[in-house]
Amino acid sequence: MHPARLSRQLCVLASLSLLVVCHCSIDYDLHDDARFIVSVAAAVPDESIQACEADERSQQMKDNLGNSYLCCYPPVLPVNTSEADAKTPLQVEASAAELLAPLVGWCTVLTEDWWTYEVCYEKEVQQYHAEDGKVLTAYHLGYYQPDDEASVETLTLHGKGTKFLAQQYVNGSDCELAPKQRSTEVRYTCGQDDKSIIQSVREVESCSYVVTVLTPLLCAHDDFVSVEPPPQEIHCRQLPDSAPSPDAHVDL
Repeated sequence: MHPARLSRQLCVLASLSLLVVCHCSIDYDLHDDARFIVSVAAAVPDESIQACEADERSQQMKDNLGNSYLCCYPPVLPVNTSEADAKTPLQVEASAAELLAPLVGWCTVLTEDWWTYEVCYEKEVQQYHAEDGKVLTAYHLGYYQPDDEASVETLTLHGKGTKFLAQQYVNGSDCELAPKQRSTEVRYTCGQDDKSIIQSVREVESCSYVVTVLTPLLCAHDDFVSVEPPPQEIHCRQLPDSAPSPDAHVDL
């Protein structure tokens, strides 16, 4: 995972909730999947603040009214060792590919500007432009190529992993920009809607496409279960040299 600076996240959180201006520089690495709740109280136990200061986990900040605060942020949790990382078994014996069986005979479309993209499960992928119900221009982006060894893969983006099952669609229409035929990788991943839909279509290189399909069918498989860790709390207290600001003393 790519670490993020807590100083940046802390300032963003505070800016959204307290309109805090952070005149600070903290060297504190934090993983991108961490979530925080900022709470402001009239008093934070001295021992808590002392512990934060001892571990260099405290930071002075100011709100838009000029009030000063001392904020105490939590220690970094070890990666992949928290209770939230433990999966709950779903007792599903079917493979991810078997769970997609209800999609046989299923087709869905996504229209983006000029083009409409159509995915027909284990059959073909098309791209076309239609007006008044009539197709004017069309390309085949690939025909299904069976793969008995297809397995669940992970795409890591911005420090977060997304599980998907990929299918290859090959031997599509000739490519005008390169000496090859069009091809598509269709990635099926868990989606919480009650139906399967195309989430996105990308042309990753000339005449080569990646289509992401969200489907609730895969959410019943252990490989697609993700449990978010509970949010950690950042405690802030107003410093004595600031005027009382009751409006700011709320849980956010």
